[in-house]
Amino acid sequence: MPEQHTAPDGANPEISFHNGTPILSVKGHHVTHPDYFNSLPYIERRRVTYDELCARAAKEGLPTPSIAEWAKTFRLADAELQAMDELIEARRDSHCINELGPRFVIREYGNKARVGWFDDRGELVTMSFAEFHNAHIEKTVEIGVDAEGKPRRTPLTKYWLTHPLTRRYDRVEFLPGVEPENMPEGVLNLWRGWPMPLRPGWSEMRIGPNGPEPSRRTIFDTGAMPEGYCDMLLDHMLNNMCRGDEEVMHFLLAWMADALWNPGPCETAVILQGPQGSGKTFWAERFMEFFGIHALTLDDEDQVVGNFNKHLMNKSVIFADEAFFAGNRRHAAKLKTLITRPDLFVEPKGVDGFTAPKMFRLIMASNDDHVIRAERDDRRNLVLRVDAGGHNQDREYFARMHKEWREGGRTALFRWLTGAFWGKAVSNGQFRMWSRPVTAALQEQKDMSLPPAQMVVHNMLREGDLPCDFAPDTRNGAVFVPTRLLVRETRLKEEDEKALGDALRVLAGQGAKSVRVYLGEGRDRRQHRGFWLPPLELCRQRWEQHLGRAVAWPADVASWAVDIGPPENGDDVPF
Repeated sequence: MPEQHTAPDGANPEISFHNGTPILSVKGHHVTHPDYFNSLPYIERRRVTYDELCARAAKEGLPTPSIAEWAKTFRLADAELQAMDELIEARRDSHCINELGPRFVIREYGNKARVGWFDDRGELVTMSFAEFHNAHIEKTVEIGVDAEGKPRRTPLTKYWLTHPLTRRYDRVEFLPGVEPENMPEGVLNLWRGWPMPLRPGWSEMRIGPNGPEPSRRTIFDTGAMPEGYCDMLLDHMLNNMCRGDEEVMHFLLAWMADALWNPGPCETAVILQGPQGSGKTFWAERFMEFFGIHALTLDDEDQVVGNFNKHLMNKSVIFADEAFFAGNRRHAAKLKTLITRPDLFVEPKGVDGFTAPKMFRLIMASNDDHVIRAERDDRRNLVLRVDAGGHNQDREYFARMHKEWREGGRTALFRWLTGAFWGKAVSNGQFRMWSRPVTAALQEQKDMSLPPAQMVVHNMLREGDLPCDFAPDTRNGAVFVPTRLLVRETRLKEEDEKALGDALRVLAGQGAKSVRVYLGEGRDRRQHRGFWLPPLELCRQRWEQHLGRAVAWPADVASWAVDIGPPENGDDVPF
C-alpha cells in the first residue's frame, strides 16, 4: 500500500511514491508533492513553487490557494521553457552514460539508422542496431516491478533505443565554426571546435556596413602581422616558398585566411615541390594545427581518390605528402574533380554511399620534379618551388622556427588571419581564389605534363638538339626533321605519329605541309617525310603561342645544335 501523508493545504489527498518521488493525487491529476519539488535545485524547478504562490496570495490579501490551484500554474513562461529545454539536454548527455557512454542515434546515415559516437580522436564511429545490441548483450536495466513486486528488467539496448531522453539526429553534416545554438534542427555537426587555446578574431567583432569590424581594434586587426611573434615562419614563407614574390605571398596568406573565414570548397590547391628538408611539410603541419582533428595527412593516393573515404567528410585541410598523382591519369582526373567539385561522394564501410558537401582544401608536397599533371589552362593549383638554400635539412634552423611557433607564434598568426583585415579581404571581393598567381613552378609542371609527342618537341626546343637524322640549310638556319624517324628514335608509339606531326607543323608555321627529303648515306640513303623548321628562336616563339604561355628557355641555347650546310639538290625549303 502507498504510504499516506497529509497535504499542506489540509485536503488530505493520497500520496504515493514512484521511483522515490512523492506523487499527489489531486482532483484526478498527479502532481509532484510541493515539499519534494521545493527541495529540488532551483535550475530543476524554475517556476513558482507552492510556498511562493501562497506568499504572493497573502501579500495581496487573497485566500490561501489550494494544491489544485497551484497545479494550474504549471504552464511555464518562455524563459522557464528554455531552462527546461536546457535541463532536458543536460539529462540527455548523462542518460545511460555510465553503461553505454555518450551514444546517439542517427536516423539516416547511408540510408540506414545507426548508433553513433565520437571516439577519443573526435572521429565519428557508427554501428548497426544489431551490432549495438550484440556489443552490450549482457546488460539489462530495471524498469519497474511485476504484480508480485519482483523487479522487471529489459535489455539495456532496447531500453536506450526507445527512451525519449536518447539523443537523436536526422542526418550528419560537417559545418565548421557553426555553434550548437545555430545548428539546423536534427543535424549532427561533425565539427569539434577550434583547438585550444585558439580563439578566432571574429569572436571580438561585429558586422558593420563595410564588413567585419573589431569591437576594439588590436595590433592583429591591421594589414601587417605584428613583429616578434611569428617572424621566422613568415620569412620562410616569403623567401623560401614564394621566392621573394610579394604577390604570391599575399595570395598564400589570403588562401590560409579564407580557409578559416570561409570553410568549404576551394578551387585552388597548394602544391609544394622542392628538395628534401626544405620546409614543405613543416609549413603544412603548422597550418594544419589551426584545424586540430579536422586536418589529415595522407601518404597514399588511394586514401584521397580511392574507395572508403569517410575520413575526408569532416576535414578542412588534407595534406597529401609524397602522393604521386602525376603518373596516373585516372587518379589525376579524379583529383581535378576532387579539387573543384562542391560536393563529395562519401563511401563509409558497411553502409551505402551518399553525397555530402566537400569542405576541405588540398595541400600536396613532393620531392619529385613532377608532382601534378598540369594542363595547358590549369587554374586549380598554386605551385610553389620550396627551397631553403643553405638551410635545407638544417634541423637547428627549423627547430628555432618551431620554438618561436610554440611560444606564441601559433596563437598570434591564427588571431591575425582571423582578424578584421583578413576578414574584409576575403569577404568583400578583394580576394579571388581563382585568380591565383601563375608561378614559374606551375609552368615547369605544365612542361612536364605535356603529352608524349609534345614532350619530344618541347625537349627538342629546350636543348636545341635533334634526336634523329636531319637535313640542315645554311641559307636560313632551317633544319628538316623527319616525322617517322623521330618517332622511332624517341621511342614514341605508332599512334603518336600524327600528334608529333601536328606539333612539328606548329613550328613549321601556319599552312605548312610535310615534304620528302633524302637522308642517309650510301645504301641507307632514302626519302623521309617531315617538315622544314625555321631557326630555333622562331620555333620557340611559335611554340609559346601554341601553348598560350611563356616558357623559360635556357639562356645558353640560342640555336639548333647542328652544323648548318646547304640542302641537297631538289630539296624544297619552304622559306
